[in-house]
Amino acid sequence: MNIGAEVLNNSSNMDQLKPFICPFCEVSMYSFEKLQFHKRRHKVKYIQACARRRQHGDSKQGHLQTTMVGDIKIPGYIISNNLKPYQCEYCQKCFQTSTIVKRHIRTHTKQGHLNTSMLDDTKIPGYVIIGSNGRPYQCEYCQKCFLTRYHVERHIKTHTKEKPYQCEYCQKCFIDSTSLKLHIRTHTKEKPYQCEYCQKCFAKLGNLNVHIRTHTKDKPYQCEYCQKCFANQGNRNLHIRIHTKDRPYQCEYCQKCFLRRVDLKRHIRTHTKEKPYKCDYCQKCFAEKRYLIVHIRTHTKEKPYQCDYCQKCFTQKCDLERHIRTHTKEKPYKCDYCQKCFASKSNHRQHMKSHVKEKQSV
Repeated sequence: MNIGAEVLNNSSNMDQLKPFICPFCEVSMYSFEKLQFHKRRHKVKYIQACARRRQHGDSKQGHLQTTMVGDIKIPGYIISNNLKPYQCEYCQKCFQTSTIVKRHIRTHTKQGHLNTSMLDDTKIPGYVIIGSNGRPYQCEYCQKCFLTRYHVERHIKTHTKEKPYQCEYCQKCFIDSTSLKLHIRTHTKEKPYQCEYCQKCFAKLGNLNVHIRTHTKDKPYQCEYCQKCFANQGNRNLHIRIHTKDRPYQCEYCQKCFLRRVDLKRHIRTHTKEKPYKCDYCQKCFAEKRYLIVHIRTHTKEKPYQCDYCQKCFTQKCDLERHIRTHTKEKPYKCDYCQKCFASKSNHRQHMKSHVKEKQSV
């Protein structure tokens, strides 16, 4: 099946205005970009082999027809023949649409996309437009600046606590429709993004992209301090805080600071005693999702972790790791006082206490 756009030569005037036709539902589009986004709704991999790609011997890259692209040259970026055809001239990063690459280029040029002469008297509830700089939209609550109006409006809801999008399954509310859609997949179990290497499926495109790097071994994000590389930007940013000693998330109850927002949320529940994760079988509640997952297995009898040596199965990964050491004879926990080694952390901890008692008795 040809996934590329089909141009109709003998259609009506309206069809001529929308020459890019979806091969799945035959809807017409004004541009090739809109067609590419539309095809994702069909939940199929639009990266499929075609005669031209096979001719080049490349099983992973698609192409754009050169008749559509030609030698187009647009200030700040160039168009190349691949699935992310818009390339930044400053860092060579590629993007799927011209809108996204233009937004990215502003991070290099520090130029806004607004005509400030038209905005002298502009006042928009919740935020202000501060002129032609790299991040022209400023939050009135905390003065943080953003590249786009969408991002500042989304941020403002963290101040106003507004969550207008409600889940029809559990009534949980969210600040935007994207977050709601991702959440709904936890109910429907929908996983529309499939890995081309191992067919594993994911609910989020970002998670698929990170997973694919476990196959390609690609680690594009490098630490500026020690040159260590990472498969995703989040892990790189978290690692950098080890160098900078930055702990940006502070508890409002005890002022303790944390590296990650998720660690702060988990900590806050020790103050509030909140237990938002409820078991569907017995209604028991838990402060963390990981504890709920392990608990549910006591009802389902699921044991997903299997030993490669004897095929014995376990409910938790840590139990499997402990069991494997009975086969490998590995003892990774060493005593700081007498260099004695132990296979389990609990035995190591108990042994350390014996040294502490000896010191106290002296």
